[in-house]
Amino acid sequence: MVISWIKWKLMIRWKAQWNYITFFKKIPGGKWFWIAALLLSIVNFFMILFGTYFLLKATVFNQYLLDNTSSNSIILTTLSQAISYLNTHIEVLWSLLFFIIFLFSVLSGISSSKWQLHSMDHEWLEIHAKVKSQTARLFLYLEAIVWDVKDYVFSYVPIIIALSLLTDMNMVGVVGIVILTLFLFISIGLVTSVLHYHYLSSQRTRLHFYFRLFFNLLIRMVIVTLAFFGGKILTPWIKSFPLTSNDVDVAKYNDWLSQGAEVVKDLLTPLTVIFKYPIFPHNFLASLLFDEVRIFDGVMLVLACIVLFAFMFTITQLKSKNRSENFYPFTIIEKLIPSKIFGKSNYTRMQVKHLLRGDYFLYRFPVLTGSFLFWFQLGLMVSFMTGLNPGEKIYYFILSFYLFFFVYFHIASIYSELTGFFSVDSEGKNVIIHLLAGKTVWEVFKYKYLLFIIYTYPLLIVADLTLIIFSKIKLVEAAVIVVIHCFSFLFLSALLFLPSIISPHFNYINIEQLEDYPDQNSIQGIVRYLIVGVFIPACMIPTAFYLTDYINLSTLLAIQWGEAILLFFSLIFFMLFARNKLRKLSKIEQLSL
Repeated sequence: MVISWIKWKLMIRWKAQWNYITFFKKIPGGKWFWIAALLLSIVNFFMILFGTYFLLKATVFNQYLLDNTSSNSIILTTLSQAISYLNTHIEVLWSLLFFIIFLFSVLSGISSSKWQLHSMDHEWLEIHAKVKSQTARLFLYLEAIVWDVKDYVFSYVPIIIALSLLTDMNMVGVVGIVILTLFLFISIGLVTSVLHYHYLSSQRTRLHFYFRLFFNLLIRMVIVTLAFFGGKILTPWIKSFPLTSNDVDVAKYNDWLSQGAEVVKDLLTPLTVIFKYPIFPHNFLASLLFDEVRIFDGVMLVLACIVLFAFMFTITQLKSKNRSENFYPFTIIEKLIPSKIFGKSNYTRMQVKHLLRGDYFLYRFPVLTGSFLFWFQLGLMVSFMTGLNPGEKIYYFILSFYLFFFVYFHIASIYSELTGFFSVDSEGKNVIIHLLAGKTVWEVFKYKYLLFIIYTYPLLIVADLTLIIFSKIKLVEAAVIVVIHCFSFLFLSALLFLPSIISPHFNYINIEQLEDYPDQNSIQGIVRYLIVGVFIPACMIPTAFYLTDYINLSTLLAIQWGEAILLFFSLIFFMLFARNKLRKLSKIEQLSL
């Protein structure tokens, strides 16, 4: 029964994922569907196989490249040293690959638990399939994990094959490793899924909610503290940056890069501990490939698996508390919904409250306290800015990173984690209510966009105030930071909505599915590249001119004000585009529901 269930659900999910392509809409269920899915996956398999083979052949296994590398950036220098190390320590390369696979299995388990939390299939299985509650949960766990197993088979197995061909491994042994890795992948994913599900399910009780809130805040404080002291270690090296005039000493610059690579390596050295202990699954598999495994390590790994499965089984037997004992923790957040912004009508306010009171927001609310990357960047920036003097040109180079990259990574991390809360199509079939009320999808976008601003901009203000108070920023520079952050925040936030504006999917089965649509992921990838690879570097060009004495500080600040004006008009243009696009969606027939 479980095989039939998984097969049926996989077909539904796969067809729903590609339903925006007419060709796949017309393929009926049955063998033709599976043939189309298999062919697509096989093409992906061989693309990854050959791509990985030639990439590794051109880098890690390219002796000429290793002997003639001259990098012109700290990142390339560090990568060059890492590649040289992997070339002489192939077992570490294998261990790194297995570590990435098992990290993916953990993420798969978390994704599986989130899928189950928002799935309506649990009740359906109990009523129609006559299965017990624990069995229904197991079906849902396996459904989500098997969905990710296809990614292991068609994305990671070709990498294993490519690496085995380059390292002359015994193919029989590699097949055994692939099977063992698959078993561990499913096991780790299943354990993670069960533990994560019960961890989130307990958040509706007062004690567990406040414990989670305290724990998340504590982690963020630890991260910002570690980043601050890590920045203190890096500051002397950054102060010696040699490219602060148009007279470039190449030898001095190369020495600076080498010194920086050593500093970064020293900071990252503690992380290498995960590749030292053979009891870890990824190290155990690498040792198994090279016939270096010890019986003791194997026994300890088996015992660890038994303990984890026993703990998982115990957790599954615990009954959750009655829902009547749960409490609602977001009353204060609801009060932060200003009527002046959303209008005097109670309609939009009711929709916002409906979002806040749903399980989706409850399980993900800590992200509004800022991502780990946000606090890491803030700690580094405060550390750098307090250690540098405004008279040093490198001071403004660091400041330019804070002006743009900091904002984008802050809002992108929150939007990514709360896609099912903020995106236009997260309304799902509830969008019908808006249309019946005489609204268009443009009104949906407006209230979602305003909601995003209300719940993400305050943290950016906190970051700005922290930097201004603790660093040596002048009043004019502080004004530039606040204004540019304001306009870049508004413009970049609007761009994050672009996938759900161009290609909305209101007909999803599970809200977690919003992160799986290939067309939206493609648009998101293009937007991310244009922002990180084109737009932000272009905005930082004036700072590069200032570093090399082509412009003075006054001119730099004037250009920054000009960039603020450009951001404002870019925002206006985007809003006109979105309004023109979404106002056309005013009828149910236009939404493919």
